[in-house]
Amino acid sequence: MQSRVSKVIYKSLKNIIQPYNSNTDYVKVRQDLENLARLQNINRKVELTCIPLENCTMEMVSVPEAPKDKIIMYIHGGGFTTGGIVTSRKFITEFCLRAKLNAVSCDYRLAPENAFPAPLDDCVDMYEHLLSMGYNSQNIVLLGESAGGTLTLALTLLLKDNNKPLPAAICSMCPVGDMTGTLDSRERNVKVEALLRYDLDEKIRMAYVNDYDVCDPYISPIYGNYENFPPLLLQLGEYEILYDDSVLLYEIAKKKGVDVTLSVWDKMWHGFQIIWGMPESKLAHKEIIEFFHKHLGYDEYDEFRKKYD
Repeated sequence: MQSRVSKVIYKSLKNIIQPYNSNTDYVKVRQDLENLARLQNINRKVELTCIPLENCTMEMVSVPEAPKDKIIMYIHGGGFTTGGIVTSRKFITEFCLRAKLNAVSCDYRLAPENAFPAPLDDCVDMYEHLLSMGYNSQNIVLLGESAGGTLTLALTLLLKDNNKPLPAAICSMCPVGDMTGTLDSRERNVKVEALLRYDLDEKIRMAYVNDYDVCDPYISPIYGNYENFPPLLLQLGEYEILYDDSVLLYEIAKKKGVDVTLSVWDKMWHGFQIIWGMPESKLAHKEIIEFFHKHLGYDEYDEFRKKYD
């Protein structure tokens, strides 16, 4: 049953956020989102450390009781045009506290000022920096939502295609899998989706893809080769206009023998997972944490499962 809290949030998003999402003044949108994010309190137990990279900044999120050798690499969403460390800080810090895992996030360069492949290049830099810090690839897990979910897949495909060490597991929340705009759920779910507009693919192509082939697997991951891909959790809402993206990714990965899970949440919309405190989000986080603990071989996995079951 859908919680009362999520029903209220859903109606608010439908009436306020979705029309606002049509605004293409990216600088203003970014600033508005960051101003709102700065109103959120960050738990004092969390230690934040700034790490400069070549073209962006990485932030280390350290929490009590987390193992020092394991880490989440988090890639924020925002349609490749908005979002960053500040706007995603509340979500990732609370997630880390609950998971008892440290994480890194970054302000990867944003379109349209920095179109493809700049955001992906920055994600590669972040991953390689983790390796240079001494993290074993099998102690790194990737987490991302929306555009960040797309980038987790693109990054792993790029690493695999170049015979680089792969992460232990990937959770891609509501990714854009196909940017051609031809999947049925774009029209089928447009009336129930709370956050995204029907012209999502066109906007992304104009801002992010530019003259590149939209069928490039590092842009539209459904065209990638998933043979020998790490364990993958695809988590999404029933009301997503991106619903078919995850279903197709699941089918493609499954045929290649990937340990892949498709998790669909009833009456949920795009990016519901990042609304911290909503009952459905908490349960979705629990699923992701169990997935990460399992594939990281985290000793506290069984204890965590017993505590939240």
